[in-house]
Parts: sequence; structure tokens; C-alpha cells
Amino acid sequence: MSDSSGSVIPGAKATVTDEGTQVSRSVVANEQGYFVVPALHPSTYSVAATAPGFAVFSQKNVTLLADQSLTLDVRMAIGQATQTITVDTNAIQVDTSTSTPAQVVEEKRIVDLPLNGRNAVSLALLVPGTIQAPANNADQGQYKTIPVAITVSANGSRANQTGFNLDGSSNNDIYTNVNQPFPIPDSLQEFSVQTSNYTARYGGNSGAVVNAISKSGTTPAWKLPSPTTTTSPSSINSLRDGSAVPPTSVRNRAIRPKPPNSTPLSTTQAVRSAPTSAASSTAPLLAHHPPAPLSMAASARGRRISSPTTTLSS
Repeated sequence: MSDSSGSVIPGAKATVTDEGTQVSRSVVANEQGYFVVPALHPSTYSVAATAPGFAVFSQKNVTLLADQSLTLDVRMAIGQATQTITVDTNAIQVDTSTSTPAQVVEEKRIVDLPLNGRNAVSLALLVPGTIQAPANNADQGQYKTIPVAITVSANGSRANQTGFNLDGSSNNDIYTNVNQPFPIPDSLQEFSVQTSNYTARYGGNSGAVVNAISKSGTTPAWKLPSPTTTTSPSSINSLRDGSAVPPTSVRNRAIRPKPPNSTPLSTTQAVRSAPTSAASSTAPLLAHHPPAPLSMAASARGRRISSPTTTLSS
């Protein structure tokens, strides 16, 4: 973090908020003006920075990809805390913190490109340095794990020396060392392919490392529509893009025909407006009578038992 002249701002507070789930994390810059927010889920974030004597810095639509170390240059302007400087455009980010050759296959390519067998991770062959290697019976015969096992050779490595991860956990078959089944393309958010020079935490294979990330829920998907919202019946195709919402009982009840000059009362209002006597005014609405003795009546095919019931009294 720095000001307009390039001087660092130690002690400034940075808040990173996931725009999908609205989950935020806050950190404080060190004496050199640097701040680090580790272990973030690949998503789109908004970054806000505050410091005494400076206007609030805000930048939205900051996209963090899988296995990416993103560097953000925060420049704050002198002003009051009630002022906010918003950055709308994002410059092309270059990963200067690592020397790992990698590429991310994002959701658009997963959905748009044709797939043989709907195995999205087969798009790892789009990354430079990877080729379709001979299977060498790694995915056939009695050792076969799945019929669409991916045999990728990265920079000349063997076909079964590629490490596959799904949401941070190993997704390799422990016997043949090929990949286990991945979710369908509609359930994957993106995946990254590191071909060489990756960190030691990805040990165990000499080839590439494929990290697949599945989609997660977002807060807007759980928001219910307003009772006054009126939408026409729609199909599942219109529900997927968010243009319509499924009908709710509140909206269905609102459009039912009503008798003229009549206003429906809720259950609470009806109970309050009902006339009560002095003897029953203190009685609870739901009265549980003491259990009566069971009465047994003989029948032609056996015996029938009648049990006590709970009644509703006013």
C-alpha cells in the first residue's frame, strides 16, 4: 500500500470480500506496506483499504484463479474517511511471485468447447507442453479404473506421472496412478495445469499437476424473491440464467381470486378477534386433555383399540 507519491502506508487495513458469498477477511499492512491474504478460494473479490488521513480505496471484480498468486497495487489518496475512491478497471495481471509455467482453463472454455465423454479435464491438452500420450494399458485391461482416464504427457514425462487434485485432495488412482472420475463439466468452476517447476507440496509425480475446482454456492442464489414479485411461469432454461424465479406460495396465494370487500385474516388475528368468555380467556389455545382410559371393543376379526386425542379449544 502506498500513497500518490509512492510512499508506503504501514498499518493500513485491507479487507478482501468474496463477491459471491460475502465472506470477508481483513489484514493489516506491515512496516513495508505489504499485506498478504493466504488460502483464498478461487473467486471474484472486492478489495477495500482504509488508513487514517486517507480516503477509502475500493476495487471490485478482482478475479483470483486457481493456483494464482495475485499482486494488487493499492494507491491511496489523501482525504477523509467518508470519501471513497473506486477503481473499476483491472490491469492485466502478471504473476511475478512464482516461476511456475501454468495455465488456467476457465469455466467458459469448459462449457463452450466440445468434449469427448464430457470429461472436462481432458482440456488439459490445451496447455503448451502437453500431448496425448499412449495409454500403455494404464486405462485398459484388468487394471482399468474408468474408461475415460486421461493420459497426458507434460514435457516428455510418462503417461501415468500426472498428478490430479480435486478441491485440494488427491484424485489419482493409487493402483494405476491415472485420474479418478471428475465431476461433470457443469459442476466444475475451473482447473489449472502446472507443467513444471511447481512447489514441493505437489510432490509424488514427475509430470504435470492438474488442480480442478468445483463450483460452490453463493449468497444471491439463496435469496428469496419479494412477495410482490410477479413473473410468468418459466422453464428450467430461464431459471438457469437467473431471469426468472420459481413460484412461491406467497405469490400464488396473492393471485387467487378473493371475494369482494373481504380481507383475509391471519391465524393470529382470527384468534385475537374471536370472542372469549371469562372462564376460557386464560385457557391455552391448544389444550391437551388428560389421557382417558383405553376402551377395547371386540370385532369379528380381532380387537380394536381407540386412543385419546388432542383437541383444539378456544
